[in-house]
Amino acid sequence: DVRPGERPSDFVDDVEDRLLRVNQALYERSLADEAGGVCGSTVAALLVFGDWIACVWAGDSRIYRRRGDRFEQLTRDHSEAQETGGEAAANVITR
Repeated sequence: DVRPGERPSDFVDDVEDRLLRVNQALYERSLADEAGGVCGSTVAALLVFGDWIACVWAGDSRIYRRRGDRFEQLTRDHSEAQETGGEAAANVITR
């Protein structure tokens, strides 16, 4: 729900803050086990704020738009393979 006086940018900032907290919690948990600080997750979300929408993503989760019977990829992976344009031995996520 849109709160009185809230702007779309405030809403996006709040979502970003929450995602950063989740990422930090996952990282701290990975330090406590044998993962040794190598842990994470991907996210893809459509944010709706009144008449505004925003897509946020990180990792190799993708966002697509469907129009009629066609799908169009709107995002690019945050991975070594995508960023270098080549094949990576392992799909290393960069964000």
